[in-house]
Amino acid sequence: MPRTPQQFEEIRNEKRKLIMDVALDHFANEGYLPTSISHIAQTAGISKGLMYNYFKSKEELLKCILDTLIDEIMVVFDTDNDDVVSEEEALNFFDFYFDMLKNKREQLKLYYQLSVQPQVVSFMINSQFNPSAIKKQKLLYEYLLRHSNVAPEIGMINISSVIKGFSMEYVFSPEMFPDEIFYKYREYLKDTLIRNK
Repeated sequence: MPRTPQQFEEIRNEKRKLIMDVALDHFANEGYLPTSISHIAQTAGISKGLMYNYFKSKEELLKCILDTLIDEIMVVFDTDNDDVVSEEEALNFFDFYFDMLKNKREQLKLYYQLSVQPQVVSFMINSQFNPSAIKKQKLLYEYLLRHSNVAPEIGMINISSVIKGFSMEYVFSPEMFPDEIFYKYREYLKDTLIRNK
């Protein structure tokens, strides 16, 4: 029985995800620059030619990996789509993000290994950044403008630095943060960064 267009689309999406998962693993563990499209294709079990049906270049593949993770993280901002981040939405972000740290630790560990490589940092600075993420950052900036005692740009740096710093410590050394400490720290961040207690 011939496949339906929907089945073809599902197969295509599964193959795309496989390629991205394989690429993230190789980029993180072997380095972005040394990893070739041929090596990714071979590990994914497809031909190099077929790889180019999914991604035009290694740069496009990297951008898709970064965009996908950013979209997944940013999905909880402004869930009612009113272009305003409420305190409840900001607090829900912390719950969502800490759950993600727990449930996708290995994936985030690979992402952080990838994100500190000089070639990747350069790519992120010079490429067009995820428009959805830029919009969500603007909404967070406006939230801080309304609710924070500090200048919004300082609040943004503070939130970003604290979340990134803790995330990197947790994904590389989870044994240092038993559940009790992990969740207490989440509540502390919510109090200090969002509720301003």
